[in-house]
Amino acid sequence: MLKQQTVPTSLGQLTVSSLTLGELRQLDALFQEKPSDETPGLSSLLRYLPLVLNSVRKVHQDLTAEQLENGLTFDDFTVLFNAVLEVSGLKKAAAGGTDSGTGIADWPFIYGHIATATGWTFRQISRLTLWEANELFDYWQDYPPTHVLVAAYLRGGSKGLQGRSKKSGSKTTLDELAQAVATAGGGTNKKLPQIYKA
Repeated sequence: MLKQQTVPTSLGQLTVSSLTLGELRQLDALFQEKPSDETPGLSSLLRYLPLVLNSVRKVHQDLTAEQLENGLTFDDFTVLFNAVLEVSGLKKAAAGGTDSGTGIADWPFIYGHIATATGWTFRQISRLTLWEANELFDYWQDYPPTHVLVAAYLRGGSKGLQGRSKKSGSKTTLDELAQAVATAGGGTNKKLPQIYKA
């Protein structure tokens, strides 16, 4: 789902659109990269211009980087950049990284989980917006993908890599399976349909 926001600038009303996961990975790399001493101040800000342009060009397809660079004031750029972060599902405070210090997101986990659950390629996943990825993860909280269920079952409710239940040889109940799914990061908010009960 593409989210958009229109902001007033010295170039007129510009609409920014949410960045895809691929573009967010590029943004994350820019956040992680320390600006060199050779590019202080405004010059270091211009490294974000291509991503802002990508966001703006989803609606304003004829706009060029030169027009954007020469036509925006510093305040315009700040407002546009903050709008891009907002419509992409990021808060301004998140621009410095997450609590774990790894950047915007744990990209290997996100791409790996989506690829494993859907069979999509990384190129297809890169086209998703953060909103669409969140919708997938929300859905998987209620209906975990097979690999999460299998991992939870094999781990027997333990988050460690032992993969064996402490109750060796005992039959796993539905409650134990639900607990194992929750431990592995999934969720089972729905009751098991009667047709599946023994």
